[in-house]
Amino acid sequence: IIIKDDAQYHYLQTNNCTLFTNNFTLPHASHLASFYIKYNITIFRCNRSLNATLPKYIYKYSNCSDYDIYYGPPNTEIPLGFKWPSFLAPCSTIQLAVQAKPTSNPFQFLSASIAIEVRLSDTCESCLNRGEGQCLLDSKGNFYCAKGMQIFFLYFRVKNV
Repeated sequence: IIIKDDAQYHYLQTNNCTLFTNNFTLPHASHLASFYIKYNITIFRCNRSLNATLPKYIYKYSNCSDYDIYYGPPNTEIPLGFKWPSFLAPCSTIQLAVQAKPTSNPFQFLSASIAIEVRLSDTCESCLNRGEGQCLLDSKGNFYCAKGMQIFFLYFRVKNV
C-alpha cells in the first residue's frame, strides 16, 4: 500500500523543519495482521546542547532553528542486534519514509510516499491457505476463521500524528 502525505511533500519541497515534528504511526498489530513502514529511517530530534563525537555512520543536520537532527542508515540496512549510540537516548525519535540512501541533507532522501507492508498473522494466513474461509475478529477482538467465505477484507485507519 502506498500513501502520499501532502503535508510531508510540502515540507520536503520547502526544506521546512516542521517535517521532523510529525511522526507517521500505523495501527497496532492485531490477530489478523500487522503493519510496517517498509522503507523508513529513524530520525533523532535532539536539543542543540547535545555534544557528542559522531560515529562515521551517523549524520548530523544543524539547519533547523530549534534542534539538531541525527540519523544513520535506513532501517532496512540495520543489522540484527544493532544499537544506536547512547548519546541519542534523550532525543525524540521519529520514523519517516525514505526514497534513497542518506546524505548530509535529509530533505534530499526522505519521501512523502510511504510504502506500508501488511503482514497477515500466522493464524489468518493458515485459514486462507487451507481455503477455510475469511479471517474475522469477534466482538472481543478474538480471531476466528469464518467457514464458507472466500473473500478476505481488511480495514484499517492510518493516523498521522
